[in-house]
Amino acid sequence: TYADQSGEKTQTFDACVIAVPPKPALKIFPQMIKDQKAYFESIEYSRSVNVHLGLSAAPKNHPEMYMMVPKCECPDITTVFLDHHKAPDRAPAGKGIISTFLRAEWCDANYETPDDKVLSEVIGKLRPYYGDLESEIEDKVVQRWEYCALMITPGIFKRMSVYNRAIDPKARVHLAGDFAPFSSINTAVVSGEKAARRVIEKLQGRA
Repeated sequence: TYADQSGEKTQTFDACVIAVPPKPALKIFPQMIKDQKAYFESIEYSRSVNVHLGLSAAPKNHPEMYMMVPKCECPDITTVFLDHHKAPDRAPAGKGIISTFLRAEWCDANYETPDDKVLSEVIGKLRPYYGDLESEIEDKVVQRWEYCALMITPGIFKRMSVYNRAIDPKARVHLAGDFAPFSSINTAVVSGEKAARRVIEKLQGRA
């Protein structure tokens, strides 16, 4: 059952895969297996605030594709990507793109901070490496990810093992996402493929 602009609707399926972050999954499917539910209730994700700048010219004397910033130099920036070096079509000829990723503590503290203040602060943090960028900025995007990366806390891998052992291949509802073992696109893809395979085997009577 779901609601859209035309109202509430109900559809019936033989099986399905729920591929959303754990918190929404708990609301969608509260009747999930006990051990899986316990794992979903226990895990946390970091939040992320990323800043992307489109520049009128690529920064000079910076042939690197990315730079990892030591915490002793800047306590807030983790990595800076010069996206125009990733592939020829990432930016118009001669122009540049800088993407800045920041540490979880800074992101959590600034998740609700207005875009203009985030931009001003991050541009200031980039100044020691790329100089004054303000006059070269043609476009800017502040990107916020509520579910960025799974937080690795004591005991999580034990709980993860319990979760995996609890999976019932005969179940009609399966879960997929980047919640085990580490958050990444690859993790999500593999998880989705496994869930889809279980559904196929279930519907074909092989489970």
